[in-house]
Amino acid sequence: MSMLIVPEPLFDSDMAVKAYRLCSHDGSKLFDVEHLGVIDDIFSNPGLDIVEKIGIEPFTGEKLMFADISHMQMMTGIPLNMNIDPKYLVCVIPAKLLSNKEDVDLIRKLIGGGYQIALDGYPTQLDSPIMQFVKYIMLDYRNSQFSSLYYHSHAINNNIKIVISNIPDMDTFKQLRKDKNAYFTGGFYSQPITEGEANLSPVKVNLLHLLSNVNQEDFDLSDIVKTIERDPYLAVSMLKFINSGSELNRKIESIQQAVAILGQKAVRQWATISLSINLAEDRPNEITKLALVRAKFAEELAGAFELGVFQSELFIAGLFSLLDVMLEKPMNEAIKEVAVDEKIKEVLVNRKGPFAPVMQLVYAYERAEWDKATILMIQNNVDMDHVRDAYLNALIWYRKLLQSIDDGSEKQTEEA
Repeated sequence: MSMLIVPEPLFDSDMAVKAYRLCSHDGSKLFDVEHLGVIDDIFSNPGLDIVEKIGIEPFTGEKLMFADISHMQMMTGIPLNMNIDPKYLVCVIPAKLLSNKEDVDLIRKLIGGGYQIALDGYPTQLDSPIMQFVKYIMLDYRNSQFSSLYYHSHAINNNIKIVISNIPDMDTFKQLRKDKNAYFTGGFYSQPITEGEANLSPVKVNLLHLLSNVNQEDFDLSDIVKTIERDPYLAVSMLKFINSGSELNRKIESIQQAVAILGQKAVRQWATISLSINLAEDRPNEITKLALVRAKFAEELAGAFELGVFQSELFIAGLFSLLDVMLEKPMNEAIKEVAVDEKIKEVLVNRKGPFAPVMQLVYAYERAEWDKATILMIQNNVDMDHVRDAYLNALIWYRKLLQSIDDGSEKQTEEA
């Protein structure tokens, strides 16, 4: 079975990520967009199997994970018989199951095991004994009865948090975010900027200047080193990044040493990561994560698309794919702020060129648009397991990278 899997972020009204919902799909079921967890004739949950195998941290860090659990899966002991810490797992149960005594008994076992309960859809059985334990009600914004269901859900219990899914754009989110006791999910936070032009802060201007320099075909290493050395945070972060990715037997202790040993290509990649993280620090933290995961995901897919020689370029394409969001201006304007290869510019501005199939798959996969992703894999003769593994590798790489950043921040604080 070719299982595709991606964590979808859940935001609060302040755009802080509070949890993730695990979206998974059996890649062999073309045009079947149902979440695996709600198909009642399935006795296992391969999505959670993957989480159990590699750990929950690459998917959610230390935040909650919402995972769909079906009637048949509860009957077979999922997730009770799995090695996943219940304090991090919210079991998403179809609301219709509250009308069946057998299902109510199974849900009680989950509650007894320490799991939180979320209902997928509005519960019609408000007198069910399970309702006192329900922490979340998940409502689809696309549902034609959303407004009515939303109103009635709030009337049930003030302690229940509403999770609104499939929010299409930022304007809709701005209307819904008035509800301070709700979570929000959908592609709204990463929508391309189509108009407007923000005034860049001096810090961003400086970062963009450095980004342009490191992405020149033959940049001056000594000038870049001097600039980074003047910023303690960047210097520590860059060394941590390089050490975490280095296969050398000894640790690199200075920027000059890193340059001498690793050369221009490695310095360009690590400097680009460091600077991009700082460039996005005033945006929702999920933007930074999404850009970095896209970068590594695209790089990992290069070989499958017979673009192995362009791994570095695909990494940059993924990393800069949210440059418009970071700079709050259309991509055709934002991309002028940095020096990039024409193939990167073509795919980010016009969605065309040799990198387009890779980035199309990256976008479809991260949005859990499984039909579209599956078709792209078939059209490009790309193995589904390879794609899934490439995505998981990107998540694991990001978590290691994040740990490097945290370690670097702690060291900087201690030295101060």
